[in-house]
Amino acid sequence: MNRIVGPILVVAALTLIGGPVQASPSALNLIPTGDVMDYGSFNIQLEADGEPTPFSSGNGKYFLSQFAIMEGVEVGVDLYELGTSAQTVLANAKWQFMQESDNAPAVAVGLRDLTRNGLLSSWYVCASKDVGPLRLHLGYTDDADGDGRGMFGVEHYFGSRTSAMLDYTTGPEMYHTAGVYYDVGDGVWGGLYYARNNTRGAGNFVGLNLYYGGTWRD
Repeated sequence: MNRIVGPILVVAALTLIGGPVQASPSALNLIPTGDVMDYGSFNIQLEADGEPTPFSSGNGKYFLSQFAIMEGVEVGVDLYELGTSAQTVLANAKWQFMQESDNAPAVAVGLRDLTRNGLLSSWYVCASKDVGPLRLHLGYTDDADGDGRGMFGVEHYFGSRTSAMLDYTTGPEMYHTAGVYYDVGDGVWGGLYYARNNTRGAGNFVGLNLYYGGTWRD
């Protein structure tokens, strides 16, 4: 299939699945990145967030899944607000149209609201590149419900099993976050992060994430 037409057809087909906003494949704590998983890979995540702990009364619970169905293309179907009357099915798609090189970053474009407000109602573009021991991410996101926002993130590995992530989305009612993730082994990771609202007095929260990654093809 043509390298350009193929991913576009995959994204268009996903509009039949449906889902509101927020899902961010291959993300840091909250923001998406320019990275994608290897073709044939998948991940499944369970997440809880709340204040002052992820298990506080009224916390949010989420089931997240992501699949690399083509080279450079990810799709995901997620469940938000598990076990509540607000439970919602979300769908997303992401296409990395430029791979990282010595002189240029990886760049990807993604859709996060595939049917509720129209195919292009919530989108982002993000670039990612290794700079010394750090991996840096810079992007822009826009949706039908608000103004466009800038995004910035940084991650660093301490040895082979522990990573730290920071990310920031500009504007009021958005968040800046810090998190630590640990490779338990056999494809399982655990992570804990704190998200502080950019608006003073607005809600902050702590997120707990359990991640399993594997492959569905050789």
